[in-house]
Amino acid sequence: MEIKCAKCGKVIAKTATSIADDIRRGGGIAIGGSGLEEEMYKCTICPACGSAFCLDCQRPSPDPCPKCSKGELRPGFADLVQRYYKG
Repeated sequence: MEIKCAKCGKVIAKTATSIADDIRRGGGIAIGGSGLEEEMYKCTICPACGSAFCLDCQRPSPDPCPKCSKGELRPGFADLVQRYYKG
């Protein structure tokens, strides 16, 4: 599935590493839960309208969505993008 920014139309890529990979690379230990191993997109997503915003166009979460002003933007975890993204 191709994810595009609702503001500029740029295709949003997945991050190259998971959160757990980043923690390990920094010398830390990632313990428990599958959330740290999840893939992420380089974006935020609005659960209210399903709009995604690239790193250049996003607002810091939990700011309201710049498109609908109803939802608070969430990080681009793959499961959230798959659940909410409407293109």
